[in-house]
Amino acid sequence: MSDSPTPQAGSAAASLVDPAVPAPAAQPDPAQPAPARARGRESWVDVIAHLVAAVSIGSVAPFLVLFAAPAYEFGVAPDGFELADLAAELVALACISLALIAQLRPFAWLVAAVGLLGFAGLYFQGDALDGQTLTILLVVVISLQFAGALLAFARAAGRSRWAVAVGFAAGIAGGRDAVSLLVRSVRETFFDNGQHGDDAVFAALGVLVAIAGLVLLVRGGVRTAAPSVSWPAVHWSLGAVAVAGVVAVVLTRVWDSRLDAITRSYIGGMSDDDALRLQTWDQLARVGIAALTAAILVVAAQRWGGPGVARWVLVSFGTALLVAGVQLFVPYAPGWTTALPAVAGAVVAAVLVRYYDRIVPWEAPGLVLATGLVVFDDPSSAALAVGAFGFGLAVTAGALRLAGATRTSTNPSADQQGSPGQAAGGPIGIAVAAGLGLAAWVLGHQVVVPAATDTRPDLGGVDILTFGVLLAALVSVVFFVLERRRVR
Repeated sequence: MSDSPTPQAGSAAASLVDPAVPAPAAQPDPAQPAPARARGRESWVDVIAHLVAAVSIGSVAPFLVLFAAPAYEFGVAPDGFELADLAAELVALACISLALIAQLRPFAWLVAAVGLLGFAGLYFQGDALDGQTLTILLVVVISLQFAGALLAFARAAGRSRWAVAVGFAAGIAGGRDAVSLLVRSVRETFFDNGQHGDDAVFAALGVLVAIAGLVLLVRGGVRTAAPSVSWPAVHWSLGAVAVAGVVAVVLTRVWDSRLDAITRSYIGGMSDDDALRLQTWDQLARVGIAALTAAILVVAAQRWGGPGVARWVLVSFGTALLVAGVQLFVPYAPGWTTALPAVAGAVVAAVLVRYYDRIVPWEAPGLVLATGLVVFDDPSSAALAVGAFGFGLAVTAGALRLAGATRTSTNPSADQQGSPGQAAGGPIGIAVAAGLGLAAWVLGHQVVVPAATDTRPDLGGVDILTFGVLLAALVSVVFFVLERRRVR
């Protein structure tokens, strides 16, 4: 990103180092020893290594977010307060904090690989661990994987950062289905008891990420000059994540208590009409809490990063609702008919953002199309394919807010270098900007998932998740307009 006070169109706006924002305490980023000179343009080996690793971690990310949800998969009693209730908050804060350690950047994908191999190990151990120990270890391995992705965003530059963004988004949108299908195939082919398959696939992906990380470590990657970093902006952004986490936990506990009281009041049983009414209010309350949590992070992103980062956070909020929907709320069977359109949407998004970024906020129509995944009780194959394509389009267009300059950018240095991506706000700024969106996804998913336990699709009713996704699309358009006004 240029040092000009005018933010670039395809970048993460000012990415926590907006020159328009006073930052008297700015200090040099310790990631690069001064003077840090560019060592040359990255090769396609770097790009492919980043792409492979990003797709692998992105494909596992929906599973990680589900396991960070409060006690849903662990069998912990909802009464009282358990460590699992804070799992998502701990993951969000831990992964961003790890991403601030400059010395870890050269080992970005190796950090993620350690987490992914540990995740495979937790699958392999079965039920040997108690719930508390399992929760602690899950927080550790999930945080390492997400921290590795954030470190990779911070380390990469130019085409490599685009590879990280597109690969991570394509993995989230289409990789989950591909991994599910692969697990099923491995389980049926190699394991008769049906108890393994997940661990083997996750371990193989961990090895793949480790190989990519070793290739990049040996090659040294591309080092670029590191601009000043506004540490107050970083600290305030971390504070916003902490506040959003507290809001999510407290309001969820308040609503859980209220919901329990309402349920107990139906002494003689509950009619279908009453069940539908309560189900609707439950979803409305939880989506509202998730929206409030995301709003806190959007305000932080806009204040310390600019409209581009705010749009990425909004896409992440929409991702939380969509992933939770296909995992738990609607009948959904992973298949290539959804995995391939999702990857196609990611590729199309990369082209549209690269060349036509100023025309349309592409994540907005993507989110609208993506509602096809959750809006129908019995969706057709065509609706699922369109929804998957929109999901890939939306997540990739949002992630590319972090990637750098576009063909339509006014940044002359980016055009001179021939790179479709340019560092925006320095490594730490990029890592924190990416972390704000990741926090919106993890916290939003945590808040919404408990509603699935009482959801009965046979009752019908209003799909609140869809309205949440459409709200994210609408607000994203508002920030697109703000970004265009800042460029003028």
